[in-house]
Amino acid sequence: MSDASDRRIVQGRIRRLELLLRLSSGDRARDLRQALDQLYAQVGKAPVRPDPVALMKDTLASAAGVNGVGGLAFEVNAPPGIGRLVAIPLYLYELDNQPTFPSGVDPKNPQTGWTTVTTGAGALQPDEVNPTVIVNIPPFATDGVTANRKVSGLYFRSPILEWATVRIVGFQVSTKACPLPDYTQDLPTGIPIPNGGGFLPGSLIPQIYTSNQRPTLLVRNLNVGGSANLFPQGEYVDATVYSTLLPEYAGLRDNPILASPNRAYLSAAVVGVPYTSMTFTIQLIVDVLDDTEFGRHQPGPYARRGAQGRTPSVDSVSYVTR
Repeated sequence: MSDASDRRIVQGRIRRLELLLRLSSGDRARDLRQALDQLYAQVGKAPVRPDPVALMKDTLASAAGVNGVGGLAFEVNAPPGIGRLVAIPLYLYELDNQPTFPSGVDPKNPQTGWTTVTTGAGALQPDEVNPTVIVNIPPFATDGVTANRKVSGLYFRSPILEWATVRIVGFQVSTKACPLPDYTQDLPTGIPIPNGGGFLPGSLIPQIYTSNQRPTLLVRNLNVGGSANLFPQGEYVDATVYSTLLPEYAGLRDNPILASPNRAYLSAAVVGVPYTSMTFTIQLIVDVLDDTEFGRHQPGPYARRGAQGRTPSVDSVSYVTR
C-alpha cells in the first residue's frame, strides 16, 4: 500500500475490528476474523489467530448469554418452584378374555399350558396392589396354526388419591423385554410343528420360534374420569416415546387436575413376534398441589396457573394448552 493516509485508515479499521472481536463469538466472530485477514493482507501483517483457551471462554460466555457489550455482563436466574413431582402407578383392574393354551397344545411346552398375562395376583388376574404386568406373546392362536402376535384388552387405572390433589404433568412407562427360552427337547416325528416350522438336519430339535426382537407396548385413550383423550393420537400410541429411559417427558394435550374420587384410565396392548415376553409398569407423573398431611405447595413452573392458560379452538368446543 503506497499511500500513507490509506494505510492509516486501514490500520484504524483493524484496531476497531480487533476490539470488537473480543466481544464477539460464533458466526459474528468468524466473519470478523475473515474481514481482519483481508485487512492484514493489505498492510502486510501476518494474521493473528485466536487463542484456543480464550476462544472457548467466548463460546461458553455466548452460550450462557453473559457476554455483554461495553464490559457489562448479564445473568438471570429463574426460580425452579417448590412443587413435588411424584409417580402414581396405574394398575391393571380389568382385562378381556384372553386365549387359553392348555397343556399339549404348545410343542415347545407340551407338559404345561401357556399364559399370556401374569400379574402379582396370578395368571390372567387383575391386580390393583402390584403395578407390574408380564405379557407373553403366544406362538399361535388357539387353533394351533394361526400366528398370534398381540395381547390386547388390558385396562389400567390410577388409585383414588384421598391424600392429595395433583395435576398430571407427564406420563411414563418402564419396559423390559426378552425372548423366551428355546426348546431343546426332541419331539416325536409324528407331532407336526405349527406355523411352518421344521427340524434341524439329522435332529428332532425344531429350529423355529427363536427371536431377538423386542415386543412393543401400545397405549390408548389416557383420560381422567371419561374426559377427552390426553394423547394426541386417537388410536394406539407407541409407548416408546414415553419411556423412562428418555431424559425428558413427552407432552400431553392438557395437564388436568386429578382429585379424589376421580381416577385416570388407560387401555394397553402388547404386540410382537411369537415367543417373546415383556414386563412393564405404567405411571403418571404428577405435581402435588395440596396434601392433607403436608399442606399446600407452590406448583412448579409446568403447573402454575399462568402456564395453564387456554384459548378456544375454531369450533369453540375443544381446547388446547398454550
